[in-house]
Amino acid sequence: MSRRHPTWSLENNDVYRHAPPLRHDSTHGAGWRNADAFRAYIEQVLVPTLTPGDMVIMDSLPAHKVPGIREAIEEAGGQIRYLPLYSPDFNPIKVAFSKLKAHLRAKAERTVEALWDAVGQVITLFEPTECANYFAACGYDPT
Repeated sequence: MSRRHPTWSLENNDVYRHAPPLRHDSTHGAGWRNADAFRAYIEQVLVPTLTPGDMVIMDSLPAHKVPGIREAIEEAGGQIRYLPLYSPDFNPIKVAFSKLKAHLRAKAERTVEALWDAVGQVITLFEPTECANYFAACGYDPT
C-alpha cells in the first residue's frame, strides 16, 4: 500500500533529536539509539551528577536494562526504578486523540494551514463533561 502524502516523523525533527531527558532540577542531553551509547551516557554524564538518594526513573526500553546500568547508578548512591509497561487503556489522552484523529481524517485536509484550521474546529467538539468521562473510563476520578 503506498501513501498519497509524505510521512513525517518526530525522530527526524531537530527539536526531538535534541530534546534532553528531564530531571527534577535540571535536564541532561542525550540522543542514544543503542545500549552502548546509553551506557556511555549513564557513566559519563548522569552518574557524575548523582548524589546519594537520587532516584533515576526510566521506561522499559531494552537499552535501559543492559548490564552495567543499574550497577553504575547504585554505585553512585542512586536508585533505579522502571516505569510499568505502557497501557493505552489507562490513558485518557489516547481516547481523546482517537476522536480528534477520526474527525481530522474525515476532513481530509492536505495543507498545514488547512489542517491547523481543522484542529481549531474539531477541538470545539470536546465538551467538558465528555473529557471528564474519558478520565472516568480510564479509571481516574475526574473530580
